[in-house]
Amino acid sequence: MLIGLPLIFAARYIGQAVFSREKIKAEAVPWLVVFHPQLILVHAYINNDSTAITLSGIVLALLVCTLKNGPKYKITLTLGLCLAFLALTKYSAYALFPAVALAFLLAFFSFKTPIAKALAHLALLGGSTALCLPWFLRNLSLYPGDALGTRTMFHTWAVTYHRDLNFHMSFWQVVKEHRWWRSILFSFWGLFGYMDIYMWRWVYWTYFSYMLLGLTGSLSLALRQWKKPLPDRLKQIWAVLSATLIANLLAMVYASSTNLGGGQGRYLFPSEIPIICIMVNGLPSLIDQSITGLTGNTLGIWKKLFLPSLIIFNAACAIGCFFYLLSRYGLTAGRTY
Repeated sequence: MLIGLPLIFAARYIGQAVFSREKIKAEAVPWLVVFHPQLILVHAYINNDSTAITLSGIVLALLVCTLKNGPKYKITLTLGLCLAFLALTKYSAYALFPAVALAFLLAFFSFKTPIAKALAHLALLGGSTALCLPWFLRNLSLYPGDALGTRTMFHTWAVTYHRDLNFHMSFWQVVKEHRWWRSILFSFWGLFGYMDIYMWRWVYWTYFSYMLLGLTGSLSLALRQWKKPLPDRLKQIWAVLSATLIANLLAMVYASSTNLGGGQGRYLFPSEIPIICIMVNGLPSLIDQSITGLTGNTLGIWKKLFLPSLIIFNAACAIGCFFYLLSRYGLTAGRTY
């Protein structure tokens, strides 16, 4: 039940690394994790989503540490063990593996790591990650040719519920399906029960507005600072965080196209910290004099209030959902035994 606790520390570490010069942004990252309504529910019961989310956060924190301080054998070993555990939890978390490869390539290049030492790190990483192999060999013995068990899972599900065994959608069909994106948006922030207990509709669209504004602000900031000298470490961290989110989305599209998984927001939770970092980075940058026409103290006040408004809104939703769901989950103040 406490497996979600390390995620908060990972979020705080990453927030401080990414926003080292902006305290409010650095502190916003863990607080947004703490008050994420859907994440609270997922961490409230024993499940592999909760384990995968936390391990993803730890892996990202270890990658950030590697990018900041260079490859260290203890960190590499710990990272490999976490990846081995991660491989046994949730397939959506496999989006971290491309990010790991990118982070090590960047770290080797940045710190001019000798080839022999780089190979030693890769061998240690691969060897420790390979500890999960017995499980997949076991799968192969039970389900010939199906190491992940996904084909067997789909076949069992299709036969049980009398669905088409040859289901397939193209990549583009999934991407252009607005209901797929809406389902992800709603269930990422808070869709409870058997995905049939909704929050208020305006809550979802407020969250969507914050996400859209955050993404727009981050992209705008990246374009404005494209030629400005930024610390290489910071650029590399952003590259790894972005790679995690992109790989996660592509994996979800693939899973939906082959009916291995629908558009559920919890499958996006391995990218929880990257998503929050993008939002936190982009929101204050939208309050710009050239965009709003504001100047002086007024501009400064709006910049200071925009990000805290998201934290307050998120906390209010989390607390509101707690009381909203009390009776639905069998907890009532007037219950007697």
